[in-house]
Amino acid sequence: MKPLRVLFVLSSSLGWRTYQRHIMEIVSRRADIEPDFYICRPGNAEKLATRPMPVMRRRLIDPIFLWERRLQRWWQTRGRHRGYAAIHVATQLCALAFVQVARNIPLTIALDITRAGDRTGFDRVRFSSTSLAAESEALGAAAHLFPMSRWCARRLTENYALNGAQVVVVPPSVEVPADEPARGQPSPNGLVKIAFIGNDFVRKGGPGLVEVHQQYLADLAELHIVSKRFSPRDRYRNVHHYPFIDNNRLSAEWLPQMDIFCLPTSRDMSSWVIAEAAAAGVPAVTFGVGGMGDLCVDGTTGYVLPRGDFAGVRDALRTLIERPELRRQLAENARRHARTSLDREKNYGAMFSTMLASASG
Repeated sequence: MKPLRVLFVLSSSLGWRTYQRHIMEIVSRRADIEPDFYICRPGNAEKLATRPMPVMRRRLIDPIFLWERRLQRWWQTRGRHRGYAAIHVATQLCALAFVQVARNIPLTIALDITRAGDRTGFDRVRFSSTSLAAESEALGAAAHLFPMSRWCARRLTENYALNGAQVVVVPPSVEVPADEPARGQPSPNGLVKIAFIGNDFVRKGGPGLVEVHQQYLADLAELHIVSKRFSPRDRYRNVHHYPFIDNNRLSAEWLPQMDIFCLPTSRDMSSWVIAEAAAAGVPAVTFGVGGMGDLCVDGTTGYVLPRGDFAGVRDALRTLIERPELRRQLAENARRHARTSLDREKNYGAMFSTMLASASG
């Protein structure tokens, strides 16, 4: 059977770079799809124009219209001659163009948040009625929507006139090794190792975690921080800093050496590092913002706490430090959860099959 030609329009921003990498790796091994990739990379001027202005909380240019114009031009000059059977877009900000120029081609959209609905704890950008209508038009035209979490799926069904069958949750999915990851050597001083990963150090809760560690846990555990924006000080006890670790090494080698992963993030949709920690068999402690509860199952693979509850972070970390048998059980549960719910081969394979079914139907 001849493979179907599919256009993948993928964002290069933030965590969507990870999605881009996984999608390109998985689809390249399929015999039933001939992929073309368009990577949405804004220039420096466009980044400034689409960045929310602090006082007005609005953008000079809404990115949904920026990408509409750019992708329409690309389609007219190159895309429309390619004979695509399906179009997959991440995220909805890059989808509007195809509603206008490719109406007869099934469109699917991956997303992690919607503009409509309560945005408390996120960027709280003010959107015009025109912007909201544009997003609604793009979402309504899709054959299928692939939100990254049940939280995002609820926002879709509660705030848009959508058919529930259109919405299929596909969480951040990672490579889950068949064998147990190789564990590193215990810390020379016998301390438990807590990991934190996040370049956006403040938003991800790094300062609060460092304070908790230094005040209550520095004699019980090491804190290992991977972040370009953390500035370690000499007075910190048992804190180790890594400005950068390659993503493949981070998942395959570094995370399996850790005992606990902690991400007390104040604003997140669905964080890839929680899924990566689960695949590495590391229990997590995080806040229940966005879709984090799908990635860390409270009481089973770690602890999901109310946003801002750093006293709860302290208590959860102390419990895991003092109870190694509980750590081991949660680690086993995390690996099992990754295999059953967060495996990229299974999840993205099912997503591709759904896309192809829409194209052939």
